[in-house]
Amino acid sequence: NEVRREFLTVSPILIQVAVEALRDPDKLVREWAAASIQAVTDTFIDIDFMIPVREAESLGQDMLVERVDVIREQIRQIEPVIKSLQKATLPLAQHSVRTESDLQTRLECLDIIEDCVVIRRKLWTVEYALANALRKPASNQLAVDPLPFGPETDEVATLVVKGFSDPNPAVRRAAAQAFE
Repeated sequence: NEVRREFLTVSPILIQVAVEALRDPDKLVREWAAASIQAVTDTFIDIDFMIPVREAESLGQDMLVERVDVIREQIRQIEPVIKSLQKATLPLAQHSVRTESDLQTRLECLDIIEDCVVIRRKLWTVEYALANALRKPASNQLAVDPLPFGPETDEVATLVVKGFSDPNPAVRRAAAQAFE
């Protein structure tokens, strides 16, 4: 599908450029940058990974392995976008705590982090469902993860937690939703 291919090609570039634009002095540029990343995460949240997994679970063992390979290939295809989101998470968290910055962009940054958590949860659900269908133990690590790991994980979490003490109640709510 041409639209899918274009989305998968353009989104990593868009995310990278939009993260840079969060530092722009113009408020509208920052708002549009965050909205652009949000559009990418909204698309991923709308994808129902579980439909093909449910189909795979109802197949015979010979067809099951083939279907699982197709699902894993589809996840491999989205890997560049997921990795771009992973790289964007720390700058988004950093921007969300800049109290001198505009409120709308700060909230959008926290919403994007929350979306990354939802996408991660979906990917884990697929991982467990595939392992269950194949009657194998699930992996202890996602092949692609929209959230950082290692020291950046702690830094992102610390920054989002910092939002709990923000003077603006909307930021406090958005920070809490990111951990939901």
